[in-house]
Amino acid sequence: MQRLSTQKRSEFVFCTERGTPIDADNFRHREFPQALRRAGLRPIRFHDLRHTYTSLLIAQGAHPKHIQAQLGHASIQTTLDRYRHLMPQVHQAEARKLDHLVFGEPTGHPRPRLVAVRAGRPPRGSKMGAVSAAAGKHRSKMGAENTTGLAT
Repeated sequence: MQRLSTQKRSEFVFCTERGTPIDADNFRHREFPQALRRAGLRPIRFHDLRHTYTSLLIAQGAHPKHIQAQLGHASIQTTLDRYRHLMPQVHQAEARKLDHLVFGEPTGHPRPRLVAVRAGRPPRGSKMGAVSAAAGKHRSKMGAENTTGLAT
């Protein structure tokens, strides 16, 4: 891009030679692809820069509320729905906090092992709330064979 002479200064970072705003369509279809070619970069959509910026914020540990504000999302849910897959460290950190809350500081003794138990309707003949030894081995008529609960 050409530098503006001192007489044609503009308040805009990217502007036309006259100092006026660049038309968004012209920028997206003419200026941006040309700038990528001059820089020796592969073609990308301009919008991909938004996702790259967000990915970099997440990678450096930026708080989701900051990311929401940067992107202009009205709801944090929009930000989390769109970028949650890039936040595995958040899930791991929360799991560690829960582990610490439940089990406390490591003592050197083996911790109780968490195992998945059957969620849903108890098998016929069992008492309500009792976990059957065969839990998870039999399929229920209700289709509640998913193992989402945890027990020690």
